[in-house]
Amino acid sequence: MDHKKRADILKHEADSIMGKIFYFRSNRYEDASNKYNAAFNLYKIKKDYRKAIECKKKELECYVKLSDKFNINQAYLEMANIYKYIDELQSFCYYEKVCEYYIENGKFDKLPKVFNDIAELYEKNNNIEKAVEYYKKAGDIYNSNNLKMSTVKCYEKLTDMYLLLSKYENGVETLNDILSLMNDQGTFFSIKYIFKLLVCYMALYSKENLMENYKSKISFILDNYIIFDNSVEHKLLIELTDAFISDNIDKYSKLLQNYDSYKKLDDIYVKLFTDIKNNLMDKNTKYGNYIDLT
Repeated sequence: MDHKKRADILKHEADSIMGKIFYFRSNRYEDASNKYNAAFNLYKIKKDYRKAIECKKKELECYVKLSDKFNINQAYLEMANIYKYIDELQSFCYYEKVCEYYIENGKFDKLPKVFNDIAELYEKNNNIEKAVEYYKKAGDIYNSNNLKMSTVKCYEKLTDMYLLLSKYENGVETLNDILSLMNDQGTFFSIKYIFKLLVCYMALYSKENLMENYKSKISFILDNYIIFDNSVEHKLLIELTDAFISDNIDKYSKLLQNYDSYKKLDDIYVKLFTDIKNNLMDKNTKYGNYIDLT
């Protein structure tokens, strides 16, 4: 039978149970909630989110009658996740209810997953400041619980949010936290974070026109992370620094174009290197304000 037809039947059966004046089989609310939940899952599979929400709300009413706080909260969580597809404002409201339940019941280990979901929703809506707030909350709780990889995942997103806001100092701080957590991981992971850290420093130094000092910062980082020494990224940063110091915007752009053809730069790096180029153009305003990485 088609999922939607089966869902319609289950919903009708649940509505019938709730509509009976007398119900003698067992507990009306338990039986109805089970059928509403089954219908909800089938509607969700068919991506009929409005029907799914309708069933989940009726299921929630059953749990309220049963004073079943655990399943009330589970219903809130499922509605928050489904509302992301049809009404994001409602999604935030239900996530808030979920957080309240976890806090009231001391389930603090459950909070970071919800905080991360909230952060992703804010990021999707381009509310980067709020995304920062919730990625940081999630990452800090994971970190306090010694969940290293979950912490790093949140801190990576937090770093990117800081960089979108041009908060390079915060980005540097968070990347250093990541490197501390990842000090026992492989070379690839270390180079990845060291590169982003040094590009953040380049953005800071170029903004203050202190690029002559930037090579010393690279050397200092290398003293702590020798594996970065022979990397393509290390060579790129040295050459970009030389291009910046010599006011050679053409060379700066060409170096990035070549690297981008080798390793595609993501949007965060494009923003960072564009910001650095703009700092260079402040020194030499006769060049246009655009960097082409295509």
